[in-house]
Amino acid sequence: MQHCFAMFDTRVSPDRPVSPVSSASSAEVTAGHDISTINRTLDVSSIHDDAWLMDVGVRHWIRVTHLDTSTNSKALRCMFYPYGGDEAFLLWDNGVVGYVGFENKCMADLAVEKMDAFIPCRQTQALRVTHVSLEEVLISKSTAPFSNQKSLVQLLYSDCPVSFITQVIECHKQPSSCAVELVDEINRGSSSILSRVLGALAGLKQSWISMEEFREAVTRHLLRHIIAYDSRETGTNCGVMLGELFVMEFLTGDPFHLATRIFERGVHCAAQIDNICAIAHACASMPFPISKASFWAMMGQASLQLDDPLRSTIRTHLRQFQHSTGVFSPVHSNSITPKKSWSANSVNSSSFLLPESKSRTVYISHLPPLLSQKIFMELLTMCGTVNKVRVCRGNGYSTLFAFVEMSTSEEAKATLRLSRMNVLGCSIRVQIARNPIQDAQADDAVVDGSGITTRSCLFGQCVGTLAAAADMGGKSPSK
Repeated sequence: MQHCFAMFDTRVSPDRPVSPVSSASSAEVTAGHDISTINRTLDVSSIHDDAWLMDVGVRHWIRVTHLDTSTNSKALRCMFYPYGGDEAFLLWDNGVVGYVGFENKCMADLAVEKMDAFIPCRQTQALRVTHVSLEEVLISKSTAPFSNQKSLVQLLYSDCPVSFITQVIECHKQPSSCAVELVDEINRGSSSILSRVLGALAGLKQSWISMEEFREAVTRHLLRHIIAYDSRETGTNCGVMLGELFVMEFLTGDPFHLATRIFERGVHCAAQIDNICAIAHACASMPFPISKASFWAMMGQASLQLDDPLRSTIRTHLRQFQHSTGVFSPVHSNSITPKKSWSANSVNSSSFLLPESKSRTVYISHLPPLLSQKIFMELLTMCGTVNKVRVCRGNGYSTLFAFVEMSTSEEAKATLRLSRMNVLGCSIRVQIARNPIQDAQADDAVVDGSGITTRSCLFGQCVGTLAAAADMGGKSPSK
């Protein structure tokens, strides 16, 4: 301290006038403590310009309104970064309202001067930029997710971006109650509400401390609505949402297996079937071919066993599934499509080589030996009616291959969609065969002289793997 005082003493000149604000003479021993010394060593004109240096640790804030609804906090900060804005946040108050913080008051003043009534890039109207007190900013920042005390449901029906809904969910004190409120509103809301909720859930941070609690509550409440026996509910939002949550990887697992288990619990009204099938429709693009085929085969079987209106509801979904996957013939029903005229000399259609049988036969390779015959048949019937199946084993190969004759050439082309499908770790290949199947077996479909199938193909009726079928099959036609 004495060294510091000596530094001030050496700069004091008794010939220089003493500042009128001085409380003591420079001749005093304590002249180094005199404010007049500091006044004489500073340029008084710079005191006003550099006053912000005295506000160390105090931030200066501006309020920005008339922002476009697509604006996010990062975009707002970048907008004011040239003026020194290094912190920004948004809230919803009948429109997007932004707050930007500055270390330098002069730069905050400049930002207000330059950006007020200005239309920045990616904005659709002139901004309104004003100074705001620190107290207002602190209050706004602490209550930003709950601006104007609006509830979550009110935000869903407002024009606010989904990012604000995400903020409300993450800041909710009771995640389980929040999940129940969301699902209940989805159940009675429109598809537009569903899309907003899905968008908000997609923005949730995986690091959110209540993520697992919220995820479990959403799933449990969706399932409760789906299996509830309430004939008054006719919407499918809950089923669609559950399926979409699998698609966006919010939930993990096999959605078709889940849908199958829900259906096996028993259905009592059309609304239950609608929601169960909505899960499968939403997940149509997911890579679960075996469970997917099993689910739709189960639905096809149920359409033959249940009574109306449940039967009609299932058949509606089967038609929707066939249309979306390009299937050309109804599932589990005799074809009503007129066939080409057969030769009048044909005696046994099951063994007679039809003129277009070559184009109706497909060659499928890289089949896993442990694949169930039933599942393989279900994959084929997704594409149409199957007449013949021959499973073969090649020397030195760990996988199998098969020749399959479909009812029509269009259905054979439909099976090409199965190519490169991953089945039990094997990427199968499907192509039109060079030669048709020329022999006949007892489990082949029986076709009468007019081309009508009188008995379906019996392949897959017994419990066994493709390896077992290959061992019992005998010789196959050359490709």
